[in-house]
Amino acid sequence: MKKRILIIIAICIILIVVAVSVWLIFFHEGNIFENKNTPEMTIKNFEKSFNNYDMKAMLDCIHPTYKDSAEGMLNLLIPEKWDLSVILNLAKIGIPLIPIIPNISVLPGDLPKISLEINDTALDGIYATCAVSGVFTIGEFSMDFSKNVLLEIIDDTWYIVKAE
Repeated sequence: MKKRILIIIAICIILIVVAVSVWLIFFHEGNIFENKNTPEMTIKNFEKSFNNYDMKAMLDCIHPTYKDSAEGMLNLLIPEKWDLSVILNLAKIGIPLIPIIPNISVLPGDLPKISLEINDTALDGIYATCAVSGVFTIGEFSMDFSKNVLLEIIDDTWYIVKAE
């Protein structure tokens, strides 16, 4: 009887291990063997942080050489005690923070969004170039664009250097 219970417990443990392994390999965020730190992931992280208005996360995608300059520009444009959430809250209650584009319906409270598609990636040593197409929208205004985004890997992390 004890032997039978031990066999049933062993079979259950094996089935649980197999089920968890299958889930981790095939269903957990794609594939656990896939490299999560890729040029494409950096661009997608930038897109996500832009759409969530997370300035810190956006700047974390930028090459360290240029990140300080970008932070400095933001510090010039945004009052010292404000952060992006203050500006977004003002926009949501109807204080226009962007100029109205003629013949385009952009209401105070309409916030910008981007949608990016990575069409191709070329690796060249520590650099990668991603061909990216996208759409910038704010209110009813939208603009399609295409850019080649240059990235550099530093200490196993990809950073955006420039977009042309």
